[in-house]
Amino acid sequence: MYRLGERLRLDLDPPGATVEVDTVVSAVIAARAIGLVEAFGAAEGADDLAALAALYAFIVEEARPSWDFVDHRGPIPATVDGFQRLPLPIALTIVDRWVATLPAAAPSDAPSDAELAAVLARPGLAAIREKAQRVRELGLEAPDAE
Repeated sequence: MYRLGERLRLDLDPPGATVEVDTVVSAVIAARAIGLVEAFGAAEGADDLAALAALYAFIVEEARPSWDFVDHRGPIPATVDGFQRLPLPIALTIVDRWVATLPAAAPSDAPSDAELAAVLARPGLAAIREKAQRVRELGLEAPDAE
């Protein structure tokens, strides 16, 4: 049996947070993720939460994240509900860093450097970063790790 991709540890803030995901091994999966990111970036009002939940569901299914986050209720599961318990900047960083694992795709399916640059420059990723920045500016980011 040949395993496509690998488990990869994502570097996050706050330092010390441990998140691991399966890398993106298909340009098709990456394109679907980017489409969901763009839908979230364009959504407003109540649609914003629905688009975010759809994005989280896709990431949970495809990236199969694991993490060591704990909040006032105890360990946060790596599920859609768990994603919703994470501070938005952390959750969006996980999404952004997972999509960026596309270069680790199998050689027969990996895009060219130009195709990869075009995918990573898509407006949806910029929109998700802007939303994370707005959350930080509102003071809703995660507390510092102890």
